[in-house]
Amino acid sequence: GFLTRAKWLYNDIKRSHLLRTLYSEHSPFKDFPLVVCGHSLGAGVASLLSIMLHPSFPSLKAFGYCPPGAVVDDGMATYCEGFITCIARQDDLSKCP
Repeated sequence: GFLTRAKWLYNDIKRSHLLRTLYSEHSPFKDFPLVVCGHSLGAGVASLLSIMLHPSFPSLKAFGYCPPGAVVDDGMATYCEGFITCIARQDDLSKCP
């Protein structure tokens, strides 16, 4: 599920050269930070995609709204604390990512 879709998106982004184009020297967007976001199940995919993109884009920020729990283990969740923010509503139980 989540990992399959995140890998598909990652490969599609790489194949299309989307980020290389957006962050090229002549792009008007080159100084904007890369932000990835998702809601609910998409927040799980956004979290995994962000983990894949983070090595190439260390200033990347990700936001997950009402994400599912247990997408990654505790060690990976600790690694992601600096660039992934998850938001849950009221008494929703969720560990980021």
